[in-house]
Amino acid sequence: MFILGHMCWGYITGKLSSSPLHLNVNPYLLLFLAALPDVDLLLGVFGIHHRTWTHSILIWSVAFTPFFIKYRKNTIPYFVAVISHIILGDAIVGRINPIWPIGKFNFSLGHGLLSIENIALEAAGLAIFLFWAFKSKEARTMEYPFHLDIGRIYSIHLLVQHHVRCF
Repeated sequence: MFILGHMCWGYITGKLSSSPLHLNVNPYLLLFLAALPDVDLLLGVFGIHHRTWTHSILIWSVAFTPFFIKYRKNTIPYFVAVISHIILGDAIVGRINPIWPIGKFNFSLGHGLLSIENIALEAAGLAIFLFWAFKSKEARTMEYPFHLDIGRIYSIHLLVQHHVRCF
């Protein structure tokens, strides 16, 4: 999945998990955390391979433990946003080991990055995100028009995709 799809689905899953808990979430933090596991694309020069440390549910569970202890249920939407990257995104287009480094449980639905299934999931995520974001209170109460933020997010997406292809 492309970074924009990860961000959209992270926002959607984070908001969905916050609703039954009656929590207000930071939408920007949801977007950021949903993209965060792909930081390993930039860390490859240091020997960190893609879909290892940052794509492990086990590693993220350990990383989020202090936040669960301190903030309790308020942490759930943010954890869900990160995990959605692994489960909704990378399990569809690539092979992941959600319990890395303690096993060889590789999981994949086997679709390609440009497959119709992935593109449909990306498009659906973007459509749901845009609908929900524009309809939500966040869009009405921001200092700047929401379309500027969408433009920035898309610009970052294009920039990252260009640099990833250069590697």
